[in-house]
Amino acid sequence: MTKLLFISHTGKLDGASICLQLLINYLKEDYEIEVLVPDNGGFVDELINMMIKTHCAPSTRITWRTIPWLIRLIIDNGFDLVYGNNFSSGSRNALIAAKFTRKPFVWHIREMISKHSRKRKTLFLKFADEIIADSIACAQSIEGHVTRKKIHAVHNGIILDDFQTENDAARNFVINTLNITQDYIIIANMGLICARKGQEYV
Repeated sequence: MTKLLFISHTGKLDGASICLQLLINYLKEDYEIEVLVPDNGGFVDELINMMIKTHCAPSTRITWRTIPWLIRLIIDNGFDLVYGNNFSSGSRNALIAAKFTRKPFVWHIREMISKHSRKRKTLFLKFADEIIADSIACAQSIEGHVTRKKIHAVHNGIILDDFQTENDAARNFVINTLNITQDYIIIANMGLICARKGQEYV
């Protein structure tokens, strides 16, 4: 069975790691999967519940100093492919380790790559064997940095059963919880709450 090493930028649950969890759950029947994380958190707990083996990096970040350790991890465990989740330094360093071990590297990009991104970061995109973008817009943002034939737009999947709810009941629950009247317009902002996302401006 083909053995895959997934690189996560966090051990916590956020948008990228939740999408990765869904992907791993879909692939685990056909591939032997292990995951490298820089720290512990809700994502690691979910992986343990799924009986997915995890490796914790020697420090709380997967830095360039981690590359020799990563090389040894790939060789000792006989991984056939390395998969970087998101455009993080951890994925970039895993790409370097994959190249040293001559293993293919797939990079799943889940963010827009700016035209003004530092070239020293975007240069690494050229060395990925394949790139998955989570939207057409994301794929287009990558095109200026790497040949188009490497890029594949694959939208994030969801489990529909998780979103089956009765609209009026859900709206009434929010209205009662917030103690507002029926004429309010309710806008939901779904995502991890953190400063860089700018939720304070919404």
